[in-house]
Amino acid sequence: MEKVSRKYCKCMWIVLLLMVRALVVSAQTLPTEKIFFASDRMSYTSLDTVRVSGRLLRDDDGKSTVPYSRYVYLELLGDRDSIFLREKVAVDPQGNFSTTLLFDPLAPQGIYYLRAFSKMMCNFPDATIPTFPVELRGAHPTSVGEDRLQCHVFPEGGKLLDGVIQNVGFCLTDRKGLPLQVEASLMDEKGDTVNTARTTPSGWQVFVMQPQKGKSYRIRVVVGGKESFFSLPAVESGGDVVLAKISDTRLSYTICSSTLSHRKLYAYHAASGLMLLPSVKNGALDLTGMPEGVVSLLLTDENNKVLSECHNWYGSRPKENPVLPVSLKAGQVLRLPPSTAQDATFVRFLPLSEVETSPTRHFIPVAETDIHFENDLISDRPFPVRYPLETAREKRTDITAWLCSARFKRLKIARVLKDGFQMKYQPEVSQVIRGQVMGGGNKWKLKNGSVVLYQRSNSATFTGSTDAEGRFAIPVSDFSPKEEFFVQAYDNKGKTDFYNYTFVDDTIPALKNWNHIERLEDVSPDVSIAGSMRQGPLHELQLLPEITVKAKVKAMKKDQTKEFYGTHYISEEKMSERHFSSFARLVDEFFSYMRLSINPASRGQAASAKLLPRRASTLPHNVSPDKDPEDAEVRIYVDGNLISCADAIYLNMDDIATAEYLKPSEALALHQGCINGALELKTKSFREHVVKSKGVIFLPPFGIANYRTPYAASPAVAPRVPGQYIMLIDRCTPKDIQSSGYQVVVH
Repeated sequence: MEKVSRKYCKCMWIVLLLMVRALVVSAQTLPTEKIFFASDRMSYTSLDTVRVSGRLLRDDDGKSTVPYSRYVYLELLGDRDSIFLREKVAVDPQGNFSTTLLFDPLAPQGIYYLRAFSKMMCNFPDATIPTFPVELRGAHPTSVGEDRLQCHVFPEGGKLLDGVIQNVGFCLTDRKGLPLQVEASLMDEKGDTVNTARTTPSGWQVFVMQPQKGKSYRIRVVVGGKESFFSLPAVESGGDVVLAKISDTRLSYTICSSTLSHRKLYAYHAASGLMLLPSVKNGALDLTGMPEGVVSLLLTDENNKVLSECHNWYGSRPKENPVLPVSLKAGQVLRLPPSTAQDATFVRFLPLSEVETSPTRHFIPVAETDIHFENDLISDRPFPVRYPLETAREKRTDITAWLCSARFKRLKIARVLKDGFQMKYQPEVSQVIRGQVMGGGNKWKLKNGSVVLYQRSNSATFTGSTDAEGRFAIPVSDFSPKEEFFVQAYDNKGKTDFYNYTFVDDTIPALKNWNHIERLEDVSPDVSIAGSMRQGPLHELQLLPEITVKAKVKAMKKDQTKEFYGTHYISEEKMSERHFSSFARLVDEFFSYMRLSINPASRGQAASAKLLPRRASTLPHNVSPDKDPEDAEVRIYVDGNLISCADAIYLNMDDIATAEYLKPSEALALHQGCINGALELKTKSFREHVVKSKGVIFLPPFGIANYRTPYAASPAVAPRVPGQYIMLIDRCTPKDIQSSGYQVVVH
C-alpha cells in the first residue's frame, strides 16, 4: 500500500509539473521595453552641459534585445512633476543613444530629476519608468545630525511566520545614509545567537531563520565600540505568505495560508508574462528554456488583491569584475576589452567625495541592476549602492537580500485581470506627419487626393495620399527640433486650392515622478528641492493628467513660399525685430555664404568695398574668392536693380523690407552673370504682383535632438583633474549586461 501511495504521489507530482509547464506555454507574453540611461556626472552648475547616454532594449522573449521603438523621450524634472525640459532622441539600430542637455541659466539651485522612456513603455505603471536625481550646485548640504545607525528589515514574503524557514534581508546605514560593513548577529530574546554574518560593502545581508511564535528576535551590531540592537517584526502564527527558491531550472514554492481554496497564485517572468499556478501548499514550476530574469510569485485573494509576494533571480550568477588599473594618469585613455558593433560600453568617473556626500548618492544608475531588477520591482530602499564595486559573492548576497524588500510594479494585477492588458501606446518606428485636409470652408473632405511635404532645411520632398476621410500619414526622415515643412494638398486631378489643414498633435502620457529623494528616511528635509521657488519661466509647464504637445501652423503671408524655399531669407517681420543698424550688420546674418571686404583709401586709390562669397562657386568660369577678382563678387540687387557694394553700404536699413541670399543656380534664373550668387533686397515701397500661396508652414511638435548622430561612443578617458574617483563601467551586449566599479586614483 505504501508503494502504491508513493507511485501515486510521484505520478501526481509529474502531472502537476506538466500542468504548470502548460500554463507557462499558454501564458501571454507582453511586448516590453526597458531602458538604462545615465548622466556623466552627479552634480552640475547652471552653465554645465549635461551629457546623457543609454540603451533601450527589448525584454520579452529572450531572443532579441533590439528594441521595438526608434525614439526615446528624455525629460528634466523639478519637484511636483514640473517639466523643465523635454527632448525626443533617436536610438541606433542596437538601441543606443546619446545627447546633451542644458540647464536654464535662471534655474534655481537644488535637486532635479532625469527621466527617459519610449512611448511603448508608457503602457505600464509610472514606477517602471527609470528616474534618478541630479544636483544643481548650491543646494543645502545634507544634515549630518546625531551619529545614529539605521537598520531596515525585510522578511521574505512580507512577514515572519511561526515555524517556517525563510530569508530575512536587512541593510545597515549610518545617519548620512552611508552603508556599514560590519559583523551582524541575529539573537533571540534570551540573548542566544541564532545566526551571524558580515554585511556587504553596500550594507546588506540576509539571515536564514525559522522563527518561533512567542519569541522575539533582534539584530546586534557593534560600531566604534558601541553596541546597537534592532528588533525584527513580531512572529505571526497565521496569515498569507508565499515563499520560493530556485534550484537549477526548478522553482519550488510554498504557500502558507489557512484558506488556500480562496487564494490564487500568479507567476510573472518577462518572457512568459503572467501565469496562473496551482494554489497548493507545495508546488513547483519548471523554468527550462526561459531566459534569465526575475521570477515573481504573487499570492492574491479572490479579487486578485496581492497579499504576499516573493522574487527570485533565475539565470547566470554575478561575475567578478575584470581586472583594470586603479591608478591612472590625468587624461589617460583606458584599454577596455574588445567589443563588437552590437555592444555598447558606458564609462563614468564620479568624484569619490560626491559619491559619499551628495544627496543623490543613493540613486546612481547602474545598467545591470536597473535592467534586471529595478525595471520590474520597487523597494523602500534603493538597490545596494556599491554593487558594481563588490565581489561576485557579495553581489549574490546583495541580490538575495534586496529581493526580500522588493515589490512587484510591472503590472497592476487586479486591473489587468479585470480589464485585460491594453496597448494604448504603440512603438514609434518613424517620424510621421499626420493630419486631415478639408475644403470648401471645412464643408467637405479631400478624398483620394495627395499631400506634398517640403522640408525647409534640405528641400527634401515627401508625399502621401488622403483617404476617404481626407486623412493622411506621411513618414519623413528624422529632422531637427527647429524644422519646418511646407505642406500643400492636391486633388485627384493634380490641382491645388485653399484647403484647411488640421494636424494630429503629439500626446505625452501622464507620468508621475515616483523616485523622489524624500522617500528615503535618511535624507534630511532641509535638502533643497528644485522648483520649490515657484517663479521664473522654468515653471510655466506643469504635468497635467495628459499633455498634448500641439503642432504649430503658420498662416501663409506675403511671399511665404519663397520664405520657405529660401533658407537664406529674412522676412519683413524679422527685419523689424532685429533692427539692423547697417548694411555690414545685415551681411553678418549671411556669414556662412558671404563676407564684406572694405579696403580703405590709399595713395592713388579710392576706398573700395566688395561682397565676396565664402565658398568658390561650382559653376563654370568661377575664380577663387581668395583672389578677390572683379567677377568673384556676390551681386547686390535692390528692387530688381543692380547696385554696387560701395553704394549698398550707404543704404538706409529702415527702408529695407526683406533680404534674401540666392544661390548661384537660383540667382542665374533671375539675373545674368551671377555665378557667385546674389543678395536680393526689397524695399518697403516696392510693390509686385503677389500670388497667395495655397499651402501652409507646419512646425512639428517634436524634432529629434540627436537627429544627425543618434549615438556617439565616447572614448574612456580618465579625468584631467587629479583626485579619487569611482569609475563605473556598464557593458551591454545582446547576450549579457555587466556593470563593474573601481575606486581609482587619478594623478
